[in-house]
Amino acid sequence: MQPQAHFDPIDTLRTLIEQGKLLQAALTADSYLLQSPNQPRLLSIRAKIALKRSNPLLAITLLEKAIALKLNSPLLHKDLASACLAAGFPQKSIEVATAAIEKFPSATGLHVIEIAALERLGRIEEALEKIKLCKALLQEPWGLEIKLAELEARKGLLEEGLSRIEALLATSPNIKVKTTIKALRTKSKICDSLGAYCESFEAASQANALQPNTFDCDGYVKQTDAIIEYFSKKKIASMPSSAQQSELPVFICGLPRSGTSLTEQILDCHSQIAGAGERRDFFLFTELLEYDSISQNPKCYNRLTEDRCNTFGDEYFKTLLCYGFGSLRVTNKQLQLERILGFLPSIVPGMKTIFVNRKPLDVGLSIFLHQFHPLRMGWTNSLDHIALVQKEHARLVEHWSQVLPTPYLELQYETLVENPKSTIQEVLTFLGVAWDDACLESHTSTRPVMTPSFDQVNKPINSSAINRWENYEEFLGPLIEAHPTCT
Repeated sequence: MQPQAHFDPIDTLRTLIEQGKLLQAALTADSYLLQSPNQPRLLSIRAKIALKRSNPLLAITLLEKAIALKLNSPLLHKDLASACLAAGFPQKSIEVATAAIEKFPSATGLHVIEIAALERLGRIEEALEKIKLCKALLQEPWGLEIKLAELEARKGLLEEGLSRIEALLATSPNIKVKTTIKALRTKSKICDSLGAYCESFEAASQANALQPNTFDCDGYVKQTDAIIEYFSKKKIASMPSSAQQSELPVFICGLPRSGTSLTEQILDCHSQIAGAGERRDFFLFTELLEYDSISQNPKCYNRLTEDRCNTFGDEYFKTLLCYGFGSLRVTNKQLQLERILGFLPSIVPGMKTIFVNRKPLDVGLSIFLHQFHPLRMGWTNSLDHIALVQKEHARLVEHWSQVLPTPYLELQYETLVENPKSTIQEVLTFLGVAWDDACLESHTSTRPVMTPSFDQVNKPINSSAINRWENYEEFLGPLIEAHPTCT
């Protein structure tokens, strides 16, 4: 008789991760942890799943427990430092990385995370010094070369940064595609700062061409149709609701590069408002409903029950308290909220929403020039796709303005930067808080911004980005065709 093969739950979880079945992996890991709650390897891999699903707060809790149980490895500490950075806590990320580097000085991943955290805190000189020390540890320091070019550009050394990137692209033909994309993005940004707009657009186009083309235009439009049909006023009124009535949650809804980061940074300067950044909690709730119902958004919300509303509401309030304990309002500016906004009043009925809008040609150009999640936001790689998503976004915002039972405010980016005081006053009145002069000094905030806008929002409010598209007009045919009245 053959002996039974040893069952290792870690192997099962790794297989699910490799297959991209992250929710199933999370649920399976949770069931294993119910039986073995203090198993360090299970905690570690469950944390890795949480990171892949953009749930860094959970990952931090799990990793800290695993480390406390004496599971010591450089990878574990790197994951913890990475989770802290992803959660918007770069100072804690540095502390974790620094302590771990003392134990594992040759663990290059820890150094890289520390450099990224230093940059987010604006500690550029420290980051530069760290790069010089770290490059000697790597056989292929291409990622650090790119970071060095980015930091040189932030110091105003644009020509030096551009030369470094061009040398990297010319002499390293075997670098990974992901690294090449990052190098091209950096080149595009530096060229834009130098006024070399043709070269900037060409580098961005090359980077976008290397991205996977997974966007389903027809499916996206059909889903918009389904969302609008499903979430009628009557349907929203009939849905179950959480018992949570707090007015703490504020959602800042807008396309990427539309001014949502600036809006949140301004509000976070208020003594009674905290910014949570981009928190994906409601997308994770939706994924669970989709998994249980074997149906997609919006039909999955038929599985919403009062118990689930209360569970989701309690979980979300725990998230908010991590960022805004003692605050009257906490903002969440997660991208693509307009795709799921209809079920949010069931979870947080005391919510308020700010819809941020910006001139579509400026938005479309800026999206094309920047890097976004290649799977969740595959549409950002094509001007045609960007134009389509802009249209669908506008359809949904118009729909929500007619059917949402919760208060909303429309905010125009151009009005905000041209008339900041009166516009900010309007927003604060909408949120039910008094005026705070600090909101006019958002560029002095020490709060780290974890989105691609971090180096823009740390400057005084200005109108320099208005009509930026005119520098690229010859390349923007699909956007101009989609928005002919905006030229």
